[in-house]
Amino acid sequence: MPVLSIGEATSVLSAAVVIVTFFIGRVSVSKTSSAKEQRTEDKLDSLCGDTSEIKDGVKEINRKLDDHGERLTKVEQQVITLFSRLDRVEKNYDLHHGIGGSD
Repeated sequence: MPVLSIGEATSVLSAAVVIVTFFIGRVSVSKTSSAKEQRTEDKLDSLCGDTSEIKDGVKEINRKLDDHGERLTKVEQQVITLFSRLDRVEKNYDLHHGIGGSD
């Protein structure tokens, strides 16, 4: 069995330390990378949820706008009808009382 000199033993020990340090570094980088990926995925999930809520909110706002538009159209028609009736009442009043318009 060959006997190692102090220099050779130191070289072998140094190589072993380098190899162990390399693998520890790789494991550490892998854990850090995994943690970063998990945080990124969590942020993306949060953004996806927020986007979904915003999309639902926009749909609700659009529905309300449609409802308000329909109601506004009805009110406009009622106003037109009321002005028409008011004009007719003024004309009848003027005919019966023999005076001009109320403007």
